[in-house]
Amino acid sequence: MTLWRHLPGRVRRRRFWLCLLLALAINLPAVAADDDGDDAAPAADVPMLQVVIPAAVQSAAGIATQPLAQEQRRVERRALATVLSLQPLLARRADLLAARADVSAARARFSASDDAYQRLRRLTGGRANVSARELAGVRATQRVDGAQLQAAEAHLDNLRVGLRHVWGPVVAQWLAAEQAPPPWQAILDGEQVLATLRMPADMHLASAPARVLVAADERRTQARQANVLSAAPEQGTSTPGETWLLRLPAQGLHAGMRLSAWVAQDDEAHAGVLIPASAVVWQDGRPWAYVQIEDDRFARRPLPPLSVDNGDARFVSEGFAAGDAVVTAGAQMLLGEELRAQIPEEDDD
Repeated sequence: MTLWRHLPGRVRRRRFWLCLLLALAINLPAVAADDDGDDAAPAADVPMLQVVIPAAVQSAAGIATQPLAQEQRRVERRALATVLSLQPLLARRADLLAARADVSAARARFSASDDAYQRLRRLTGGRANVSARELAGVRATQRVDGAQLQAAEAHLDNLRVGLRHVWGPVVAQWLAAEQAPPPWQAILDGEQVLATLRMPADMHLASAPARVLVAADERRTQARQANVLSAAPEQGTSTPGETWLLRLPAQGLHAGMRLSAWVAQDDEAHAGVLIPASAVVWQDGRPWAYVQIEDDRFARRPLPPLSVDNGDARFVSEGFAAGDAVVTAGAQMLLGEELRAQIPEEDDD
């Protein structure tokens, strides 16, 4: 009340009349009469998710609409991506190099002991003066060196298999190569980065996405295209959703940065409309938009799950059609009035 008293008189009067008109407008559906004016239509006849605002009130309430135009776009889903640090990859590369060196050393030792054993065997066959104890000692050394070689090779194979499971076949091949392939060298030089793409939990792909765009903010128009490398099923297994590895230009990106992603399952263009961001309201955890269906009546429609959020607009291929007058200003006020109309009066039975 203190704030109300400090408002200018003209502002107080305008807000009073606007609230009064809106209150009357919300109550109109419940008392609407038939053509003869004899019987009042029951409130149950009013469709849910609709609100009635007289045309005279709409201008004062700041309600504005915009007709939707048909568009051709790819159907995309929103996802999240995270720029990866190179430290774990460099550590795995060091492990591979160390394991490869162990295999080389073990192979050299086994080759030397095997040569010694085969030479003594030939001398023993030629009745040379070689004792059985000496031959047995060389044979034991050869066997130990052979076992160590097998263990070193098995360790190297396990590292390679682990890399494929965690990082996918493409990155695993890069790390296992003797010389860094050009894509991996570009990442090492800081020209490009690796990122993980986390798909929505309800989206399952039989193959790699046809196209992935990423941006450091929510603006779809500023997104850059990423190269999909492979699936990475063991990347971030603590949260639901498929994961894929991406490679993209490093401009302005650093390890740990969260990115917005738009994923197209195919390259086919679909017909739909663009819903401006100003038209979207949230209720029950999902997005909606109001469409003017009559001069004084507005209906709230849900945006389909496959709607594409471009930051400034959402592309939808169902539920809305070209020519629909979507509310671009005042949608939140309509939602508030609709919900308020659903609250029963205190004196209702």
